[in-house]
Amino acid sequence: MAVQAAPFFYTFYDPYGGPNPGAAGNNGDVIGALRRFDIEKVAITGDGGQVHIAVFMNYGQEGGDTSLGGINVGYGFPVLHPGDLMFTSGASHWAISLIDHGGLTAGNLFEVTGFLKAYEVLGNPPGNFRPNADVWGDGNGANKTGDGALTTAATTGSQIRVDVELTTSNAAFLHALSTGDFELMFAAATCGNDIVTGEGGSEVPEPMTSLLIGAGLAGLGLLRRRT
Repeated sequence: MAVQAAPFFYTFYDPYGGPNPGAAGNNGDVIGALRRFDIEKVAITGDGGQVHIAVFMNYGQEGGDTSLGGINVGYGFPVLHPGDLMFTSGASHWAISLIDHGGLTAGNLFEVTGFLKAYEVLGNPPGNFRPNADVWGDGNGANKTGDGALTTAATTGSQIRVDVELTTSNAAFLHALSTGDFELMFAAATCGNDIVTGEGGSEVPEPMTSLLIGAGLAGLGLLRRRT
């Protein structure tokens, strides 16, 4: 049986660095090299139980690492891995991991009890990062509620694109996306050196509404021409 959910479209922007920003450091947004950590945007579209998520970011040892294999920055830090796509609606939390970790498998949707902060994942290393940033879903007690496939591709400069094609019948998750009643959180890496957060209600849900408005305006134009 098909899941009943209105079509939706959201784009969460974090425009500071762009696709090939070089090595500039912290301006209050990205900590460290932008070619490793900068996020450009996260785009979410869906209809029924099909959800597509595209992440545009710089990631890698020198940027452009489509393997998501981990970043070794030195300075006493452990290897840094990509963060999870994390969703909250009311008391419910979901995570889509970009790599396998802690019982979560890449590309799949998990309902989780909460999120792990950078200091919990990394173990309080010395250095400049965001220790209290939420970065991963907590795999303890997690429940898989959607099947997904993840692909990566290089785009321009040091940027990569990560795509998740997700199929889910989780009614609460789909309702949250359809209505905009959710918050998205995403950290480029487990240090929280760049993060995107946003509320669905502040973005642009249900593009069909915009299409209908556009068609209505076009119809008014035709009526004016005929008078």
